[in-house]
Amino acid sequence: MSDTEVPRRPSLLQRTSLRPERSVGADAGVSARSLLAGDETRACVDVALLKALLLSVVLGALTAATGIFIAMNCDFLNDFRFGYCRGLLLGDRNHCCGGRENVDHTTGRCKQADARAAGLADDGLAVDWWPWEDVFSAPALVNIAATVGFSAVAALLLASFAPPAKGSGIPDVKAAVGGFANASCFSAPCLLMKSVGLALVVGGGMSVGKEGPCIHIGVCLAHLLWRRSGRLTRVADVVPLHEVSCVGAAAGVSTAFGAPIGGVLFAVEELGSVRALSQRALLLAFAGSFSASFVLKGWNMDGSNQLTIFKLSTPTNSPAKEWITAEISLFLLLGIFGGIIGALFVKVNLVAASRRKEMAQSGRSWLLPDEAQRRLVRWLPSCCLRRRHHVSTHGPGSLDRLAAAELLELSPIALHVLDASLIALFTASLNYHSSPFLRKPMIEVIHGLFESCPTELGGALDLCDSSAAHGFATGRRLQVSLFVCAMLRFVQTAITFGAMLPAGLFIPSLYMGAALGRLLGICALDLSHFFDLRTAQFNPSVFAMVGAVSVLSGFARMTVSLVVIMLELT
Repeated sequence: MSDTEVPRRPSLLQRTSLRPERSVGADAGVSARSLLAGDETRACVDVALLKALLLSVVLGALTAATGIFIAMNCDFLNDFRFGYCRGLLLGDRNHCCGGRENVDHTTGRCKQADARAAGLADDGLAVDWWPWEDVFSAPALVNIAATVGFSAVAALLLASFAPPAKGSGIPDVKAAVGGFANASCFSAPCLLMKSVGLALVVGGGMSVGKEGPCIHIGVCLAHLLWRRSGRLTRVADVVPLHEVSCVGAAAGVSTAFGAPIGGVLFAVEELGSVRALSQRALLLAFAGSFSASFVLKGWNMDGSNQLTIFKLSTPTNSPAKEWITAEISLFLLLGIFGGIIGALFVKVNLVAASRRKEMAQSGRSWLLPDEAQRRLVRWLPSCCLRRRHHVSTHGPGSLDRLAAAELLELSPIALHVLDASLIALFTASLNYHSSPFLRKPMIEVIHGLFESCPTELGGALDLCDSSAAHGFATGRRLQVSLFVCAMLRFVQTAITFGAMLPAGLFIPSLYMGAALGRLLGICALDLSHFFDLRTAQFNPSVFAMVGAVSVLSGFARMTVSLVVIMLELT
């Protein structure tokens, strides 16, 4: 071969013949080692999945324990605004009277003056509930002062230690599932401040709920456990953080509503729209959600040994709850109203948030006139104020152009506390002196609106009329009261959501929808009797439940999971 000739590439047969020969035993050894390595990998993955399942169960239990802590403090603080338990320190009204069935909802006292909580009394003292009317001549001042004080403390804690703990936290949860990293929203201080602040705000009677924040709390616990498990059991190598966050969200829904199936569907519908969830994530969410429900049932907070919050006295298979053809159009009308109210709330809340942010940039409160705020600045201590430098421009060449003046304005923390205190003052003053629908806790009112007549709770709220043939009260005063209370709750919720307070929208939206639904049911019942439509047996309590679901769907933009949650709630 000459120097200029290009060497030819060996053929496939030649390349095969040039390979070194390997024995059959060597090939078998390599295959055995590969199979063994694959088995070891699968075994490690299976062990990690079992550990992830155990992590989900622990996460559900911890979320439920946190929810129990919040609920117990909410009950005590909420009842403390109306009275105290003599003979039982830190006891709420239900425990003081020996159970919910021993509470007289009309008078707010125990049904028996000598009611005792078995084994809970100290030194043989009789345990009894004493309203503030029996102690002070101005019980309204105690109620309003407690609401303002609780809200101010909650705003101070959040503004000082964990600002991301404000609001419901669901947008932060969706962002985390979508892949955005924001560790401050799921830190230990955020978890602590969210739990304590939520108990103060809900117990203070503000127009917020604890259901949305419970979802945020569950995801906070999920992040903390995931980081710890990554160091100890290596679960983080198999289960990504966004799937563990879905487990925490499902456990939070199960804790808040006592709805384990609704918790899993919430993760699918609300979080699955942000990021696709695997079958493994659904299995883990199922385990965490039911673990939370088992802990709640085992604790048995209200003594009924049931998870349903709005346990109805009328059975589900009762003929009074059977829908009729004439109701379909009215149910569709309620759905339209729910969507309109949800869209209107977003608009009003955006206006309030924009106004709050604009005024806060200059150190002013959006709820106080300028003159009132200037007078307030003169009386506040220096720790609540800050100094701001500015340059005055009175004219060209003026010496004032170079003169720096110091103006006092509210510090950011003081501004948040003032904002929460003013909203609490407005809410408490209006609720206490207006109507029992606003004075009583929202959950109790919603329960009464869902109930058919006659019931004790319905009688306490003037929703039942024993003299009427159908048993429901249908007076014009009741209709006006339901409409006005729903609108006032709308305004209160719109200005509260966005303040430096933990706030959820589930319970306020259920309240508005239940009130408007009950109103429409009463009007339909009135018209049916006016036109002598004996075939149309309208039940206002059913309309209240449909209205609650429609408004909640308008607020949350969810459908299937909300229907399942309502089934588990009632």
